[in-house]
Parts: sequence; C-alpha cells; structure tokens
Amino acid sequence: MPQAMQLLEEHHWPGNVAELATVLHSAATAAGEGPIRRDHLPTYVRTGRSLTPLEQAEAAVIAEVLASTGGNKTEAAKQLGIARPTLYAKIRSYRL
Repeated sequence: MPQAMQLLEEHHWPGNVAELATVLHSAATAAGEGPIRRDHLPTYVRTGRSLTPLEQAEAAVIAEVLASTGGNKTEAAKQLGIARPTLYAKIRSYRL
C-alpha cells in the first residue's frame, strides 16, 4: 500500500469529513497531475503531530500557494504577503 494511503487510513480525523476533504484537496493540488505522495500530505498527517487549527489552516494555504506558483518560493512569499525567510521557516516548521 502506498505510504500516503496508509497515513490517510491511520489518521484519526477529528474534523471528520470536512478535514479529510480539505487535506485531499490540498494534497491533490500539490500533486498536480501525478499521484498523491506522502510529502503532499500535511505535516500533522505525516508525523502524527497535532497542529492547532490555525497552524492547519496556515499550512494548507501555504501548500496551495506553493502549488499554484509551481514551487516558486519568492513568488509564493510575495502572494502570501510575508518575507521569504519567514516562508522558509514555515515550510520547515510544517514540513511542507
């Protein structure tokens, strides 16, 4: 079984269907035309670390903007209205 599917099945989904839909939408956006891989999933699903709702929302937005810019961090930081070093720190923190 692919790692991403296993992680999705093992997660407890405290937000139920709404949380699952958000995670799948974000992962599909990050994956583009390819299959969803482990690294397309949010940190809290990959590691079991619980993020606060604010962290989850922020990580999802960052992942979507990065996907929409084709991974261009300079452009993503500009669109998010944050400094590039701040974006890098958030990427590391959320393991995006």
